[in-house]
Amino acid sequence: MKLNKSYSIIYLFLIIIYVIGCTRDGAVIDDGTVTLTITTTPANGTTGIAINTNIVATFSVDMDPSSITVISSFTLVDSANNSILGAVAYSNKIATFNPTNDLAYNTTYTATISTSVMDLDGTPLASAKIWSF
Repeated sequence: MKLNKSYSIIYLFLIIIYVIGCTRDGAVIDDGTVTLTITTTPANGTTGIAINTNIVATFSVDMDPSSITVISSFTLVDSANNSILGAVAYSNKIATFNPTNDLAYNTTYTATISTSVMDLDGTPLASAKIWSF
């Protein structure tokens, strides 16, 4: 009987290790969405940025590059809600929005990364990342 109890404890331990090992690079999967950390440059609330600044979002997990586009998933608007034209590039967990023209002085901008952005497994962000500077 002691042998059966020992095997039960070992099986329980292996199941716990398996479950813990199934998380991906800090991402937490709950309801079919991925929750992760996104750090931004410029940071939320930053003032006095250079007018030729690129907007950068760094993800804590690898994302699907095809899901990060300027058309719908990584956007920038000014304080009058005018869309800012630009190009988006993604490499090594970093998405960069490069505005076509210099940004205006003394203007607040709002950047958004929408929930259409997905990780490599096709799981969308749990919520949009929105920040202003």
